[in-house]
Amino acid sequence: MTRKRRVPDPRVDPHEADETTPCESCLIDLRILQRARELKAEQGHAMNIVESLQQEDELELMWSRPAKRAKPKR
Repeated sequence: MTRKRRVPDPRVDPHEADETTPCESCLIDLRILQRARELKAEQGHAMNIVESLQQEDELELMWSRPAKRAKPKR
């Protein structure tokens, strides 16, 4: 017969009040959160780069268009 793994109740804190070092599970969670923050920051930088490149393309198009000349006044 196969035994089911017992899923811990997330409402119950398995830690002691006087603990000073995180357990292995908490260390893993902390690393995941840190990496998520890093990825979010990298994504923000990437979005800024993409927006900058799009603006650069728009500026190049604007400068490459022939300028509209005003009609001379008589």
